[in-house]
Amino acid sequence: KKFWEPFVVLFITANAVQLCFYRADAGEAETRAMSVASAVFCALYVLETLVNVIAMRWVNYWRSGWHRLDFTVTVIGVLELVVLYAAGEDNAGFVTVFRTVRFFRLFKLLKTSPGLRSLVDTFLTALPGMLNILGLMALMMHIYACLGCTLYGDVPEPYPGDGLTRYTNFQNWGSAVSTLYVSLSGNW
Repeated sequence: KKFWEPFVVLFITANAVQLCFYRADAGEAETRAMSVASAVFCALYVLETLVNVIAMRWVNYWRSGWHRLDFTVTVIGVLELVVLYAAGEDNAGFVTVFRTVRFFRLFKLLKTSPGLRSLVDTFLTALPGMLNILGLMALMMHIYACLGCTLYGDVPEPYPGDGLTRYTNFQNWGSAVSTLYVSLSGNW
């Protein structure tokens, strides 16, 4: 285990770096290199899965949620490669759905790093409280959107000043919520 985990962390990190280099406008050589790199990483993930299943036996392996995630991501990665090589790079447009699953491989780093795992556990513990705050904010936005529609809904176009526009106004609830969101987020 002492030898295996650093190796797994190394190729997960290398795969994370490789994922940063995907470009939609990549040339043929770059696309081929990325495909080869993806196949190599997929083979490493399959090897990791096989080693873990053999070492732990299937029943023990499958009990862990982390291992189920690993297995699912690995199987989807293999399916992606099969579809890509069967249909060809140009004819497999729906494979981009499979490609998004690649990012779940980064969660494997959580199981190898106690610090990251502790951080995620803390976040998950705080999540219910944050959802309550989000609910309160949504309620407040709803109240102010209704109030804005009541008070400013009949302001005719062209709008006076710089605040109200065709897209940010209080003529209906949706526009009012959008206007409030833009105001709360700093006018972006």
